[in-house]
Amino acid sequence: MFSDVVLAVEDKKFHVHRFVLAMWSPVFKKMFSSDFKEKNSDEIPLPDEKASEFQELLLIIHPTASQTEWNTVTNENCYFLLKFADKYQMDTVKQMSEDLLVEKVKSTSGNTFLDELRFAQSYKQDKLIEAIVHRAVYGLRLDDFKSHDVYKDDEIEPHIYKQIVEGKIKNYEVNWNAQYGMGTYRIV
Repeated sequence: MFSDVVLAVEDKKFHVHRFVLAMWSPVFKKMFSSDFKEKNSDEIPLPDEKASEFQELLLIIHPTASQTEWNTVTNENCYFLLKFADKYQMDTVKQMSEDLLVEKVKSTSGNTFLDELRFAQSYKQDKLIEAIVHRAVYGLRLDDFKSHDVYKDDEIEPHIYKQIVEGKIKNYEVNWNAQYGMGTYRIV
């Protein structure tokens, strides 16, 4: 009610407020304030989006009908919300999604947390990459690291691979020195 623009996504029409979209997204702000055709359009098609996913985004940035609670970022929606956040430059949604994924990496057992590396690299999620590197360095055996598909398929960006390898070497050196005393050892 009282919306001033309709977003057409697949077969759904979302009645929304330009002001709310512009407040959350510089992309929408520019769309509504510059000389784009969308500036004065009553309906804007978003053909590349999925209606169910876009609805989740709108429920994050718009209050519910009762206007008392908003949806939250979850394990199920964080991936596509992060894609929307990247596309529409929604820093707050990006931060919420990345924070959830960082917590997921910290609590995932085994080497499955490395699954998140592909996604983190694609969307330049520095905080998420840092959490993955930390877990790989301090919480993962080398054989478990090497057995993961992201390693076997050579999908780790070189600078991230370097951080992990150098971190593991440094960790081994620290443990070696703690166990066998300070100093340099030469193996013959």
